[in-house]
Formats: sequence, C-alpha cells, structure tokens
Amino acid sequence: MNIWKLAPVKIWAARGIGALALASSMVVAQPAWADDSATISAVVPGAPETAWIAVQWQNADSTWSTVEGWQGDLDTTASGIPYKQWTVASEDYGKSAFRWVVYVEEGGSVWATSESFNLPTSSSENVEATLTGQTVASSAPAASGELSAWTENVGFDAAGEVVARITMLLGQASPATYVGVQYLDANGIWQDVDGWQTSATINADGLAVVQWGVAASSFGQGPLRWMVYAERGGAVVGFSPTFDLPTDVGIDFVMHLSR
Repeated sequence: MNIWKLAPVKIWAARGIGALALASSMVVAQPAWADDSATISAVVPGAPETAWIAVQWQNADSTWSTVEGWQGDLDTTASGIPYKQWTVASEDYGKSAFRWVVYVEEGGSVWATSESFNLPTSSSENVEATLTGQTVASSAPAASGELSAWTENVGFDAAGEVVARITMLLGQASPATYVGVQYLDANGIWQDVDGWQTSATINADGLAVVQWGVAASSFGQGPLRWMVYAERGGAVVGFSPTFDLPTDVGIDFVMHLSR
C-alpha cells in the first residue's frame, strides 16, 4: 500500500477535545498551542469499542492511501463520545483530498467512510466530520450514486487466445468522460484496478465505450465496479452495480449504464 507522508512538525496541538502530536511519523502527546493550531476532527457516535480509525489521501490516479501516522484507536470525550483529532502543520494547509475511514477493528471490515474533505487553510481552523454506522460513502468523493444498468453476455471470436472481455457503454456522456474499474479489497475499500483507467471513446451512436481484455488467470474474480468521471481527475459522475469477471473464453460481459 502506498503511504502518504505529511510535513514533519515539532509540536501538534488539538483544540477543545484533547491534545495529540505527530512528529517523525509517530503519534505522541505534546503541549497544546490552541491559538496556533489547525485541526481535523472526526466524531464517531456509536462506534464499536474495538474501532480503528485512519485518514486516507487520494492519489492522482484516484486510489486512496493511508496517511502515515494518522491512524489509531478512537479517543473518548468526557461525555463518552468517541472521536479522533489531529493537528495540521501549516505546510499542509489546503491540501486535498482526504477522508476518514473507521474500521470495526484494526485490519477489520469498514464500519464508516466519510465524504472527502480538504485540510484547513489557516491556523485555528477545525475541519470536522461526524460518522455513524450509516456513513458509508463510496470510495470516490462526491459520487452521485449508483447508475442504472442492464447487462448481457456477448460472444466473440477469441482467435485462439484464452481471453474474455468486459465492456461498458454509457449514454449522454461528454467527450471528456473518463472511466476506471475498481475492486473491493479485503478491508472493504474500493481500489482502482491497475491499468484499467482511460478516456472513453464516443461511438457512432453517441455512447461512451470502454473495453478491457480479461486474462484466464482473472476469470470469475470480483466484486468489481465501473467508475465514471466527468473528466480525468474530475468529479465522479457515478458508479455501476458490482459484477464479477467472465468465467469463460470468448465472453464479453457488457454493462449498459445510464443516469
């Protein structure tokens, strides 16, 4: 897994609900300088006692990586509400995009995922999110939701090769449409399939089309989903229902999407 590192700081201060520090990629307690600190906070009512929380950063290829040092057990306020807070160094002000992920336990399944957010832009600013067991966003920020779909298996001549295909077609798409495929990892996080991201081709019928070949070693793997973006690096248009890869040679699993 890729690890994204924050700028090192000597003193980190948490305002209001506790003081924490991140120095040389380790979380340790430090004195609070409330007037000079910017923070990010997650309030997690109803979280399991075993819950583990992490902050993730979105890479240029839209995958998510854990921020080194920004993960750990939840703390508890005086009134018994689970939370986590970290201080942000001025070198990192305004960076994006980030999200909170709460797991049932360290290395366990995902309990909640926040929408994406940017780090504070100035001192004394706190960017706060509240997550519950129902706060399970898609792995991509600001997704409009699952797209309508129907599917079909279409045979093709594999010309002696041991391959299958997956194809996506989307109506009312702009020429800038960008498409990727994601898989659900063992921790319940959607990750991009390496190499399966590209600008869509608009065919004669005005449909956005993307197609990938599937090697026999990958037959039947899943679950996966198509991700549709307005443009490369742009906003998420939506995502498809989940699917598994074809299980036989010469099968093109075609998914027709619409908004």
